[in-house]
Amino acid sequence: MAEKSLGVFEFGYNRIEVFVDAARCGGEFYGLPKGSGFPRIVVGIDYQPHEWPQCVSVLMHEVFESLMSSMGMRFQPAPGMSWGSDRYIFHFDHNQFSELVTSAADGLVAVMPKLAKAFKSKKAK
Repeated sequence: MAEKSLGVFEFGYNRIEVFVDAARCGGEFYGLPKGSGFPRIVVGIDYQPHEWPQCVSVLMHEVFESLMSSMGMRFQPAPGMSWGSDRYIFHFDHNQFSELVTSAADGLVAVMPKLAKAFKSKKAK
């Protein structure tokens, strides 16, 4: 199954298009994807039914990281011999954290029912 759009959602001042991919686990976000006017998040939904919390965790991870990137809270250290996404550094104060959580909540409340429907639909097949 190719990626399927769940729609464009408002996360604070950010509008992000959220996709699901029934053929994989994990997720990723794109700040400036080709061919789209919106940043995008892809959430893999190839999990067992009892793994719904893992699917939600992937969505939350990608939402928070995308927002931290756009809000200037995510930093990339100087390149090294072995570069990977595990080297990102996040820095924010308590007020920024509150803004981040509030922004994330806006979109998460809206996207969760659609993600749940896609997850259940995938499991029914």
